[in-house]
Amino acid sequence: MTMENKKSNLFFNMFSQKSLQIIGSPLAFFIATMAIIIWLFVGVFINFTDRWESIMNISVTIITFLIVFLIQYTQNRDMQIINLKIDELIKGMKEADNERIDLASLSDDQLSELEEKYKSLCKNNEISSSIEIVTRFEERSSSKNKVEQT
Repeated sequence: MTMENKKSNLFFNMFSQKSLQIIGSPLAFFIATMAIIIWLFVGVFINFTDRWESIMNISVTIITFLIVFLIQYTQNRDMQIINLKIDELIKGMKEADNERIDLASLSDDQLSELEEKYKSLCKNNEISSSIEIVTRFEERSSSKNKVEQT
């Protein structure tokens, strides 16, 4: 990646983060609500002409179109960060299966198979954990009974 691309990516990253902070704020919601109210009042006074509606529809479409790309960019970046953090946790655990770090390269069918595998492991683990808990409880109860009998 060239230095110019890095600068433009950095600029876009900062721009998108700041834009979404502003867009997602209560103040932005209030401004949007007020814009709708003003749009309604102005529309009433000019009898909602076709030109007025056309201008409003085009404006809203363009703003929505651009915001969708900002949101998508930010979600992709956040997901990449989360995946890297999870990969680091997996890598750091001795018991973890490090082959699971590159799950993004698997097909949907392979992911479904893997999900079913882990669901069955969890169910088996829950059953064995439940059995262990009951066994420990019974052992404690029996040891208490022996102590009380003596």
